[in-house]
Amino acid sequence: MKRLNLKIFARLSQVVAIVMIIGILLTACSLFLPRGAEELVPTDEDAGGMALSPEGDKLIYLSRSSNTPVVLNLATNQKNEIDSKHCGSWNWLDNQTILCWGKPEFNIPPALINDNGVLLTELKKVTINDVNLSEVLSKASQVFLIEAPFAIDTRHILILSPNYSENSENYLIINLTNAEQLLQGVSYVVAPKPYVADLQSDKIYSPNGDYYYTLIWNVSLSIYASRDDELLAKVPLESNENIKIGGWVYDSSGVIYQINRIGPLGTISPIYKLNVP
Repeated sequence: MKRLNLKIFARLSQVVAIVMIIGILLTACSLFLPRGAEELVPTDEDAGGMALSPEGDKLIYLSRSSNTPVVLNLATNQKNEIDSKHCGSWNWLDNQTILCWGKPEFNIPPALINDNGVLLTELKKVTINDVNLSEVLSKASQVFLIEAPFAIDTRHILILSPNYSENSENYLIINLTNAEQLLQGVSYVVAPKPYVADLQSDKIYSPNGDYYYTLIWNVSLSIYASRDDELLAKVPLESNENIKIGGWVYDSSGVIYQINRIGPLGTISPIYKLNVP
C-alpha cells in the first residue's frame, strides 16, 4: 500500500510539473512579440480593463498586481496611480476627466476623478423615476450620454451642475434603454465604451488619415497604408486569445491593444502597441 501511494504521489508530481512548465512556456511566449509590437504594460502587472483617452495620449488600466488603477501618459511615459476606492471600472468623459463607476457592494458611489488621481466630486446614482428630468436638465452645465463598460443596449445619462466639483447636485441616471429619446433637443457628449472588441471591424483610420487598422477576430489585427492599402504591421491571433482594441495613439504612431491569453495557470493580459513602421 505504501509503495502504491508513492507511485500515485510521483505521478501527481509529474502532472503538476508538466502543467507548470506549460504555463511558464505560455508566459515566455508573451515575450516574443510580433514584429512592430511594443509592450506598454508588462505581464507581471497583470493588467485588467483598459481605456484610451479621447485624444489618444493617455491610457487608464487596472494593475491587478497592486489592485490600483493607473493612468499612463503615452507622450511622457509618466504614470499616475488613481484612488481605487471609487474605480473598479470607468469611462473617459474628456481628456482629463474619468468617470469611475463606484463599488455598490461597498456602498461607494460613482465619482469623477481627474487624470492625476484627484477626486473632483461624487455622483448621485439614481433611476429615471427618482428625478424630475426636465428640471435637472434645466440646471445642467454639461450632459453626457454614457455607454457603460459591460452593457450592450443600456445607456446612462450623466448630468453635471455648474461648478460641479463644489456642488452635490450631480446625477448619474442609470439603466436607460431610451436615453437618446430622453435627450432630444439637449446638447450632450457621448462617452463611448472603453474599448472596441468587434468580431470584424471596418477600416478605422488614424488621426492623420495616413493609416487604418482592421480587426478580424481570431485571425489578425493589421495596419495598412491608406494611400495604397499596403500592409505595414500585423498581429496574428490564436483561438485562445481574446483581444481588446484601445484605439489609435494621439500621434498616429500605432494602435493600442490588449490580449488575454488563457492558459493552465490562468489568464495573462499584457497591453501592447502595434507600431507603424
